[in-house]
Amino acid sequence: MLASDSARYLFFYFLTCPHQNSIGCFRLPPHYALSDLALNGANWDLGTLASGIAELEEAELILSDAGTGEILICGWWRDNGPTNDSWFKGALRQCGNIQSSRLRDAALDALRASYEASCPEQDPPHPSGTNGASGDGVSSKEKIEALLKRMGKHSPRWTT
Repeated sequence: MLASDSARYLFFYFLTCPHQNSIGCFRLPPHYALSDLALNGANWDLGTLASGIAELEEAELILSDAGTGEILICGWWRDNGPTNDSWFKGALRQCGNIQSSRLRDAALDALRASYEASCPEQDPPHPSGTNGASGDGVSSKEKIEALLKRMGKHSPRWTT
């Protein structure tokens, strides 16, 4: 899958580093990563780090945004998906805080897909606690999109 040991090492670092969080998307300025890697004996520079990130993106293991300094682990929700409504709502709020619109959309799409796969009989819960279409005829997807809009975030590209 990965051609270099350095890319494998970098991916393992991204999965386990102290900057990692419960949604698999975190801000990691390059110099922080270099400092962390140096603690473990790696003698990397910005070029080595950039090459490793490019290799991981090419392998579709991560997405990154150099402008925001964020890293998203692809497949995070497949392996760490929410198992209840409260967890889903908390993850939804955290994903809404991702600065990069591209990474935010990818994280929200994957979160929704994970929830739908684990609970196919129900719609993802509305952030305020109601499931599916309520008496007002508005679906969870529409309510989540409205919540994100109120938060000033872009709506994810969900497909049904």
